[in-house]
Amino acid sequence: MRRSSAFRAIGALLVAAGLTLACSSDSADVGPRIPAAIILIPNHPRLPQGLTLQLTATVVDASGRAIDGKTVHYSSSDSATVTVSATGELHAIGPLGTAQVTADLDGLTTSVDVEITQRIVSLAVTPESLAINPGLTAFLQVSLKDFAGNDVYPVGVVTFTSHNTGLVTVSTGGFVEAGNATGNTTITVAVDSFHVDVPVRVTQIPASISTDPINVVLQPGGTRQLTVTVKDLAGLVIPSPALVFTSSAPAVFSVSSSGLVSALANGSGTVKVGVEQLEKQVGVFVGNAVPVALTHTTQVGTALYEADIGPAGQLVISAPDANHTVRGTLPGFTLPTTLATGGSPLGVAVNHAGTRAYVATSSELSVLDLVNNVPLPPILVQGGGMKVAVVVSSDDQRAYLGTNLYVYVIDLGSSQVIDSISVTNAFFLALHPSQPLLYAGEGAVREINLNTKTVTRTFIGGSLVKEVAVSPDGSEVYAADEGNGALLVFSSASGQLTQTVPVEFGGFGLAVSAHLIAVATGNGVAVFDRSSRVPITTIPLGGQPRRPAIAADEKTIVVPNEGGWVDYIQ
Repeated sequence: MRRSSAFRAIGALLVAAGLTLACSSDSADVGPRIPAAIILIPNHPRLPQGLTLQLTATVVDASGRAIDGKTVHYSSSDSATVTVSATGELHAIGPLGTAQVTADLDGLTTSVDVEITQRIVSLAVTPESLAINPGLTAFLQVSLKDFAGNDVYPVGVVTFTSHNTGLVTVSTGGFVEAGNATGNTTITVAVDSFHVDVPVRVTQIPASISTDPINVVLQPGGTRQLTVTVKDLAGLVIPSPALVFTSSAPAVFSVSSSGLVSALANGSGTVKVGVEQLEKQVGVFVGNAVPVALTHTTQVGTALYEADIGPAGQLVISAPDANHTVRGTLPGFTLPTTLATGGSPLGVAVNHAGTRAYVATSSELSVLDLVNNVPLPPILVQGGGMKVAVVVSSDDQRAYLGTNLYVYVIDLGSSQVIDSISVTNAFFLALHPSQPLLYAGEGAVREINLNTKTVTRTFIGGSLVKEVAVSPDGSEVYAADEGNGALLVFSSASGQLTQTVPVEFGGFGLAVSAHLIAVATGNGVAVFDRSSRVPITTIPLGGQPRRPAIAADEKTIVVPNEGGWVDYIQ
């Protein structure tokens, strides 16, 4: 008769144990048989996590013959890894490792080592779908979990298959490389019996938008076509991108589906140019008689520093190297009058009546009579510090003189210094229009409470703040940032930086009116719409533009230059 495979396995185990498997007829079975060994099959089980396996125990006598009717008792050395039932069914709890399972019959024992192997139960791929730019690469992140919830390191376990290697190839580590063609395909990620199909689209992915012009300035009724260039992640132009144009102020200007901007009324806003998830803001300004061009240059022959303009066009500009100021009246371009001051005049402030100009000099506050165009007796300042900046209160009763050590408070009625506030490097000053607050620039913006005579806040932003200004309603504080080449906008209520506007020529001098902002430094001046910060124009001037002024009617911006001339922007 033929032996079964199980019988052959038992025979092999008996031989290994030094026993003999005997084959005999029933007539040879005479007398009681004594158990000599327990044979366990399989003898080295490998059991995946969470699964079960039947362990078979056969009791044999010394001659290797199976003894029927014998029931063994099973036990596990580590029931947290492997359990075994009364019938010998093994169950892998989850943790990887090895546990010994023993079969016992009245003190006769046999053990086997049960090895728990890892079983993957989930496969996830990130991203679930992939968009990739021609010529570039991407990576498929694979996440595997075993039965116990442990992460499985996927290298060498997972296979990646591209269904169109002409479009994309994929490495054994999940790196996807796109060719130059565009189209759609699938990558299959597989491990054991699990697989995930990842849709792949090879397409030019928008990475940058540029427009010509960068910003739009129009008069009511005018139009301007926006030319838009979109480039992909590889820096290549995307032909015929699906652009979407949106006007932020449809009552002021409209924009067509092709990018034609049409001015409807005075005002400002932005055109949003969008393609897929990318967008760019294009500033739009609509207005009449806005200063946009250099119309005149008046040569003076000595370095000029700060300009200020009275309500009727009274123009005063300091000339620090010549120890005087030059005087003119807008809309004229001539500067026929020279008014002597103390040494090294810098800061200039024309009072709100247009009758006086106050000039910060090295040792005093010079006073100029603008009605008769003559110097008046100066206001002497006995305290220390280099006098640099001056502003006048809205009622023309106080002047504030900034130095590197203090801000001096001067009563203009009595021409006396009545107080000093300890503030370092108050080289640029601006007054709040309705509150007792003074803002000092140089390095940072510091807010001074004029009632308590203390610095109450420092506005954080920029790397090298220079001139400061306050909006006409007092809601915003502006600063020219020379270090980063920017216009900084702060909320006066919170003191927080709300906007940083790049300025091509940097940022030193700053002038603000109801509708305009002028920033000058480097070798030019930039003009912005105040409410939207839309750039209206940027004009190269050469030399070293310093501290500009905007006329009350907003038709002229005066820019003094250390090169020895005055530029008029109209």
